[in-house]
Amino acid sequence: MLDLTLYHRALQLSDSPMSPEEMVTLAMKTYIAIQAAHRLADLGGRAPDLQGIQRRCAFAELAGAPA
Repeated sequence: MLDLTLYHRALQLSDSPMSPEEMVTLAMKTYIAIQAAHRLADLGGRAPDLQGIQRRCAFAELAGAPA
Protein backbone atom coordinates (compact mmCIF):
# COMPACT_ATOMS: atom_id res chain seq x y z
CA MET A 1 0.00 0.00 0.00
CA LEU A 2 1.21 3.50 -0.84
CA ASP A 3 2.01 5.81 2.07
CA LEU A 4 -0.06 8.87 1.13
CA THR A 5 1.80 11.17 3.52
CA LEU A 6 5.08 10.22 1.88
CA TYR A 7 3.53 10.58 -1.58
CA HIS A 8 2.24 14.10 -0.81
CA ARG A 9 5.62 15.10 0.60
CA ALA A 10 7.30 13.85 -2.59
CA LEU A 11 4.80 15.86 -4.65
CA GLN A 12 5.74 18.98 -2.70
CA LEU A 13 9.38 18.44 -3.64
CA SER A 14 8.60 17.54 -7.24
CA ASP A 15 9.00 19.99 -10.13
CA SER A 16 5.81 18.74 -11.77
CA PRO A 17 2.67 16.92 -10.66
CA MET A 18 2.85 13.13 -10.91
CA SER A 19 0.38 10.34 -10.51
CA PRO A 20 1.12 7.74 -7.84
CA GLU A 21 2.05 5.29 -10.61
CA GLU A 22 4.55 7.74 -12.11
CA MET A 23 6.02 8.44 -8.68
CA VAL A 24 6.47 4.74 -7.92
CA THR A 25 8.01 4.12 -11.35
CA LEU A 26 10.48 6.97 -10.85
CA ALA A 27 11.29 5.75 -7.34
CA MET A 28 11.97 2.22 -8.60
CA LYS A 29 14.20 3.48 -11.44
CA THR A 30 16.13 5.61 -8.96
CA TYR A 31 16.48 2.68 -6.56
CA ILE A 32 17.77 0.43 -9.35
CA ALA A 33 20.31 3.06 -10.47
CA ILE A 34 21.57 3.54 -6.91
CA GLN A 35 21.89 -0.21 -6.30
CA ALA A 36 23.72 -0.67 -9.61
CA ALA A 37 26.12 2.12 -8.65
CA HIS A 38 26.76 0.47 -5.27
CA ARG A 39 27.51 -2.85 -6.95
CA LEU A 40 29.86 -1.17 -9.41
CA ALA A 41 31.63 0.63 -6.57
CA ASP A 42 31.95 -2.67 -4.67
CA LEU A 43 33.88 -4.09 -7.62
CA GLY A 44 36.48 -1.40 -6.97
CA GLY A 45 37.81 -1.45 -10.53
CA ARG A 46 38.54 -5.16 -10.40
CA ALA A 47 37.72 -7.53 -13.20
CA PRO A 48 40.02 -10.54 -12.71
CA ASP A 49 38.46 -12.58 -15.53
CA LEU A 50 38.61 -9.79 -18.09
CA GLN A 51 41.12 -10.28 -20.90
CA GLY A 52 43.38 -7.40 -21.89
CA ILE A 53 41.90 -4.91 -24.32
CA GLN A 54 43.93 -3.02 -26.90
CA ARG A 55 43.42 0.69 -26.51
CA ARG A 56 44.43 3.65 -28.57
CA CYS A 57 46.25 6.46 -26.87
CA ALA A 58 43.87 9.42 -26.83
CA PHE A 59 46.76 11.87 -26.42
CA ALA A 60 48.43 10.57 -29.59
CA GLU A 61 45.18 11.01 -31.51
CA LEU A 62 44.81 14.57 -30.28
CA ALA A 63 48.39 15.36 -31.25
CA GLY A 64 47.84 13.96 -34.73
CA ALA A 65 50.24 11.06 -34.31
CA PRO A 66 49.19 7.61 -35.49
CA ALA A 67 47.86 5.46 -32.69
